[in-house]
Amino acid sequence: MSKIKILETKKDLFRLAIGSSPLVARSNDGISKFVYTEQPGYKVSVMSSIPSFDDGISGEEVKILIRPNGNTSVFQTNLRRVISENVNFTDHLCEIITPINNEEVKDLPATQGLSMYKCDTQFAYVAEDYDALQLAIEEINLPTIFEDKRRQDFIDFKKDSKPAPIDLNPISARRYENVIFPARPVVDGIYKRIPNEFPYYNRISISSNTKTDLTDFLNKTDIFYFLLNDYINTDSPSISFDLQSDGLVIPTEVPVFSLNSWVTGTSFAVGENVFISDKVIAANSKIKRDLKKLLFAGYLNKLSQSFRNFTALMNREFCYNEEVAYTLDKYQNFAIDPKVQRLVMPAVENESVFNDTQIKYGQTYVYVCNGHYVIVGNRYRYENLTFHNLGTDEVHATVTVKNYPNVVLVPLQFFDKTLKVIQPPPLFPQVKIFTENNSEKQIQFYLSPTKGKAEGEFIPILDTDKKIVEDLSQYFKDPENIKFETIPEDGSYEIFRTDKPPESYVDFSDSKVGEVNIQIASTDALFVDNVIPNKKYYYCFRKLNSKGLVSNPTTIYEVELIIDADDAKVIVKDYHIPEPILFNNSRSFARLFQITPAVEQTVFDSNQEASAGKPSLKGTVDNLKLGVAKETLWGRKLKFRVKSNVTGKIIDYNIDFTLTKNKTQEDFWKKSI
Repeated sequence: MSKIKILETKKDLFRLAIGSSPLVARSNDGISKFVYTEQPGYKVSVMSSIPSFDDGISGEEVKILIRPNGNTSVFQTNLRRVISENVNFTDHLCEIITPINNEEVKDLPATQGLSMYKCDTQFAYVAEDYDALQLAIEEINLPTIFEDKRRQDFIDFKKDSKPAPIDLNPISARRYENVIFPARPVVDGIYKRIPNEFPYYNRISISSNTKTDLTDFLNKTDIFYFLLNDYINTDSPSISFDLQSDGLVIPTEVPVFSLNSWVTGTSFAVGENVFISDKVIAANSKIKRDLKKLLFAGYLNKLSQSFRNFTALMNREFCYNEEVAYTLDKYQNFAIDPKVQRLVMPAVENESVFNDTQIKYGQTYVYVCNGHYVIVGNRYRYENLTFHNLGTDEVHATVTVKNYPNVVLVPLQFFDKTLKVIQPPPLFPQVKIFTENNSEKQIQFYLSPTKGKAEGEFIPILDTDKKIVEDLSQYFKDPENIKFETIPEDGSYEIFRTDKPPESYVDFSDSKVGEVNIQIASTDALFVDNVIPNKKYYYCFRKLNSKGLVSNPTTIYEVELIIDADDAKVIVKDYHIPEPILFNNSRSFARLFQITPAVEQTVFDSNQEASAGKPSLKGTVDNLKLGVAKETLWGRKLKFRVKSNVTGKIIDYNIDFTLTKNKTQEDFWKKSI
């Protein structure tokens, strides 16, 4: 679980001096982190605290007493140096838990309570005409998950001469530059429909266990759309924050959206470049919008009461924060502007799900996800710094601190994920092998798809499979966990045959018999092969989908057509590839034997550290190593035992393997200087 600590880059020198605010410490090994001073220069105590108001915002006015913690002669000079009067400081020190990729934790015994995200492409069926239609249009012209589309709209529109399922109106399409997903589970809305009415879509889910009280309020009052509309369309001023994560502190300019300013100035309207699914909310009257504004102002006042008083600031307490929303900035190929669109969704309890249907087949998309947090920070300033009893041991100072809540909405990048929209390779097919009773040379193979999903390593056979591996590597980072899924479509299969026992699947690379399918709409296929009777053949098969991706091969079948006087039958066995012999701990011989190091122990590694990038090996012989094996033989002593098969007598040979390095004059010369 990843954590990010946030604090303004601009520091209050007085709070640094008393150890209530951290500074950034960097070590020689490149690690940086927040640390507090352990030897504060002053002793501070609160004398009084009374309510205070600033532009209608309720806060506190605190009077504090400051005493020197050491030399009293320079107390006044040093304190004036660190306390800046009538200067506004902000403090939003907090700790935020960010989600981690579920692929990184799926093997853990327990993941409950973790914040996670998952990104993948979901496929339901093949729509060739719809795929071809996408080539000349932009993503914002494609249908969203909120539109009332059915499977027939994507696969039958050309055949039935119906309107294509796209929107070519540039004005209405512009709304999809920013898509705000439903703010709550829509009981009577279209988003509840099954997404599999679409041929495919990218699914991004984010689960979180942080509080979402503000989001819940925004959802209940239907204010969420209006807040997010202004938030994503406003160029907010930035504050430089230090962000600490994974042993690094990085100064980052973060746009800060003030909720206090928004509620007093917003018109609660939805822009022309923003799409929302709830038409009723978009059409709210001015009276309703003004009422919502009052409701939000009341809630914001209540939220502001959770701000830290100055005592809490001195005690290094984190300020209150909670998740409000997630945004996905969507790009083609690389995360470089201009973006395709922005998708917005509220942070809800348990799981928030984006179903992005505005995607093209074969296109690579990059999603940059930001979490947006409301942080109840502080805005404070020092006034009326006064010194007392100067020149005595009782010297001290008093200063007034005016401290107010500062409620802001800030983005933090969670992750970026690259998805290439490709149909997953299918599962290997099912095979049934039989022959007619009176057949003299034919064997029949009935091929059908295997339904379901599975994960595993892709096994290539042909040279053309390299392109498939390349495409899959863009989608699946772990080559041992490729997702296989059979999508309903017409059956097409590859057949491989050889008459020699294969030692690996690669032995079939020159033995592809061909491809087979049935010309009518069917997921199955029948292959009939002519063979020589009473001869063994070795077969394997692959399922081929409409996008040219193939399954893993089936089990290798050893097949033989047996013909006798009045009958024919086929003998089928599962053939197991023999495992290569990598090690023998004994060997037989007649009279003489020779022991030599394996080639892995004697080959010279030109890429080793001692020689890499050097034009000459002069002066490096002491550091050079011989061999590329993981465990070196040189410098070791091994015992070889010889036992007579006739008498049983045993002789042990203890052999030292010593590597001799013959130095040149240049090596001796370099060592002597």
